[in-house]
Amino acid sequence: MTKKILIILIIILILAVVGVFIFYFAFSKNNPNSDQFDGSPLGFIFGSFGGGGNNLDEDVDNGPDITIGEEKPLLRLRKISETPTAGFVVFQNEDKEVTVRYTERSTGHIFEASTVRPTIKRISNTTIPRIYEAVWVNSEESVMRYLDEDNNIKSFYAKIIKNDADSTEEGKTEGVFLRDNIKDVFLYGKKILNIYNEAGYSQFVISDVDGSNSFEIYEYPLEGWLIQSPKTGMFALTIKPTYDNFGYLYFLDINSKEKTKILSKVVGLTTLTSGDANKVLFAEKIKLSSYDVDNKETKKMDVDTLPEKCAWFNDSISAICGIPKNTLGGKYPDDWYQGIYSFSDDIYILDVDGGFSELIISPEEFSGENIDLIKPIFSSDEKFLFFINKKDQSLWSLEISPEIKIKTENIETATTTSEN
Repeated sequence: MTKKILIILIIILILAVVGVFIFYFAFSKNNPNSDQFDGSPLGFIFGSFGGGGNNLDEDVDNGPDITIGEEKPLLRLRKISETPTAGFVVFQNEDKEVTVRYTERSTGHIFEASTVRPTIKRISNTTIPRIYEAVWVNSEESVMRYLDEDNNIKSFYAKIIKNDADSTEEGKTEGVFLRDNIKDVFLYGKKILNIYNEAGYSQFVISDVDGSNSFEIYEYPLEGWLIQSPKTGMFALTIKPTYDNFGYLYFLDINSKEKTKILSKVVGLTTLTSGDANKVLFAEKIKLSSYDVDNKETKKMDVDTLPEKCAWFNDSISAICGIPKNTLGGKYPDDWYQGIYSFSDDIYILDVDGGFSELIISPEEFSGENIDLIKPIFSSDEKFLFFINKKDQSLWSLEISPEIKIKTENIETATTTSEN
């Protein structure tokens, strides 16, 4: 009897083992492993930042993902804001993390994002609706600009007021209104440059961010300037361009008030001056060239783009640019400014001295979104590029791989002398 029971138990055990193997193989065929999985299991978390494994072209080297722990990759190309952004500032927080703060257009609320974690934090919930521009001076202060019901341009000096460290409540924004109808506001170090248009004249007035301690530095009988401050003590002034008129670039010395003509009689001229003011990227309509100020030498590049799609590296030798895949034969830059044509850009690095270029990334292939890149700004360590997509005013970041190499390409070189 005991032997019979033992035989029955052995048979039951064998059947159980066989059943386990049958179940295992049947389950594994109906459920893909990690190599077969079509899509990221974390897609629902990171979808709002754009991109995903399926959008990555295998021919494009996009570098390794940044990971938080083991399960939260931050994409190299990241869409930070889903809503339109009025302006942003890049800085390092207390933990030395590259951080960006930005102003939401519809509400004036201020948000913050770090490059090492995917979360977005609201810093201020003070509502100032319909902000079309926010000029940030530092990580705490900005000038928010909007049109009131009577179409007056309102400029509001805004300072972030944080709550105590132990508080769980969000901060707020406080400040004062500046003078009405300031035509343009530009950053100048820790101050701002205010442009007033009076009776056909442009008045250049420097002030503190809150409008105090103002003084006029220049007046010119022409309205409409594109202004940069490449270094302390000078401005680069470009007459606002049109496709059928000559443009001019001047350097204005703030102390001596001396204005020097750098480029002249360039049709549809747009410019970007390097940080040492020795190089200028400029476009004739949309044909890109570089100009060496000291040597008075022009080098024609083989890419078509507008300089405001570019950002100079600190070395003033290379730059990163959004390069349109197709310029569609429009009347540039007017058609682009007016929104008649919109571009889909790839992002390139340019060696301006050597005349070389290399594709860094194709945003459309990586994220599935077309990007018309504007307002590019580097982090201080040049490891990240932040920019706005002109199509929807969303804020993006791009991690810059340190191993980027410049490949030689054929670029025509021409030497000319500027007209002074």
